[in-house]
Amino acid sequence: MRNSVKFDWRKSNKHLKKALFGLVLSLLLGTGVAAANSAEDDFMAGWRIYFDLVTDNDATNEDYKPAVKLLKLAALQGHSGAQNLLGSFYRTGKGILENDKVAVKWITLAAKQGDGNAQYSLGEMYKAGEGVEQDYIKAYMWFNLADHNGTKRFKWTRIEGKLTPINPQKQEKLDLVSVMTTDEINKAQIMSSRCLESNYTDC
Repeated sequence: MRNSVKFDWRKSNKHLKKALFGLVLSLLLGTGVAAANSAEDDFMAGWRIYFDLVTDNDATNEDYKPAVKLLKLAALQGHSGAQNLLGSFYRTGKGILENDKVAVKWITLAAKQGDGNAQYSLGEMYKAGEGVEQDYIKAYMWFNLADHNGTKRFKWTRIEGKLTPINPQKQEKLDLVSVMTTDEINKAQIMSSRCLESNYTDC
């Protein structure tokens, strides 16, 4: 007859608690077998929701809330694409209360990481005085930087059901030239160069 083995639940629970503690700690530190979503994961998940809604004629502001939540998570981790898109939501009031000043805050964070799309949006806001004091020189500067970084802008055509790439910053600069002096344009170009040379710390 084989000797029976007595199972000690107290010792087992102690080991289980240690294992669970280690797993939780590893999750918090991002070093375990399962890690929290990265900023890129959250951004892409939020972007997919946004894209599906943009092409849906029946979408409501309420439908955008899950995307806002995901984009905030990514934006707080410094993801420039998420910061820019979140800023655009604040500009339009999609899934969140419209607030131009908060929009400027998020879009500026993205623009100063070299995000051409954010730089273009910031140019628009300075040109129109949207959330900031109207300033054609700064608007030209940001459009210039967006042009330098190759802004990726697309226009959704519902009839054709596709996205068409466009390059709007060149036209925006041409529009500003008609209302700016030569000195103002030169100043904007100098500011653009200084901004680039400082890696966006002096813009």
